[in-house]
Amino acid sequence: MTCLRWHGFPIAMRRLVPIADNPAETLLAAAREEAGLLVMGGYGHSRLREWIFGGFTQRVLREAEVPVFISH
Repeated sequence: MTCLRWHGFPIAMRRLVPIADNPAETLLAAAREEAGLLVMGGYGHSRLREWIFGGFTQRVLREAEVPVFISH
């Protein structure tokens, strides 16, 4: 974070407490309220696992109301 601030980026970091069993909605709600850009890591799993449990990264990409930068 220090490096980004040194280059003039007004960044903030905040620890979020998940809403019930829906961590993707927690992140999306915080981004809607406070962010101009969401930066996150993106990871994939097997199709079966994502079909059963859902895909966090896919949901964020589908439903984000702010730009999303993903790095793996």
